Amino acid sequence: MTFTKQKIVLLISAVVGAISAFLPWATFPGGSISGTYEGGDGVYTLIAFAVAAVLCLFVDKFNAAKIIAIICGAIGVAVIVINYIDFPPGLSVGFGAILTVLAGVALIVVPFVLKD
Repeated sequence: MTFTKQKIVLLISAVVGAISAFLPWATFPGGSISGTYEGGDGVYTLIAFAVAAVLCLFVDKFNAAKIIAIICGAIGVAVIVINYIDFPPGLSVGFGAILTVLAGVALIVVPFVLKD
């Protein structure tokens, strides 16, 4: 199994995205809510980023895995966008949500920007 620069960046992005599911997605005066709070939508992003990470680690023929990683990144970004369309007043975007979007965008963009 060889690790190219592209594969390493995708793996790091997937791990950051998975960890961000447990970080605050919304903050309010006196507290915050993580993406996985009470089985929230962070579970979907956690699964999507975990799938991307596993593909980066264990798949040698990486072309099909790149497509799946792009889809996983799109799922992560879509979950955040959908959650914040009807964002209640008084809440602020949390650090975990920002990391989720950045990791998702990285999974989408890196296969096109970095070549093997």
